[in-house]
Amino acid sequence: MPKLRKAATEPYKQLMVELPLSEYQILEEYCQQPQETKGQVVLTWIRRLKSHLSSNES
Repeated sequence: MPKLRKAATEPYKQLMVELPLSEYQILEEYCQQPQETKGQVVLTWIRRLKSHLSSNES
């Protein structure tokens, strides 16, 4: 069953990315290991980046 998102507290934007086939295949393989969707993987990476950037501001 897919995870449900919390109620949006800010507007959403949709992101579409074109990747070379070799990079797309790497993403596909990575997603199979933790059994996450590509969207979940991207959101996790963005949250880590956001956390990293906010810790650098301190």
